Amino acid sequence: MTYQNNRQMFDAVCAECGQKTQVPFRPSGARPVYCSECYKAKKGSRLGHPHPYRQMFDAVCAECGQKTQVPFRPSGARPVYCSECYKKKRR
Repeated sequence: MTYQNNRQMFDAVCAECGQKTQVPFRPSGARPVYCSECYKAKKGSRLGHPHPYRQMFDAVCAECGQKTQVPFRPSGARPVYCSECYKKKRR
């Protein structure tokens, strides 16, 4: 355990790569802990970009007809929208 910027840091082992790391919370063992590199890879960018490992599927927007990609396999049972049309519908 050390202090970084007046914040107590706790020793842990990354559940993904096995490296020793430090985190700003006491790991309980109930959830996996990740080093900063693995955390970024698992969570993707905080700017809303898709997860880097998520499979994307081709689709056609039911509203505007544009080709788009979605993070799920469209079944045809429900309409699929591009990101712009989806945002408009949510308002």
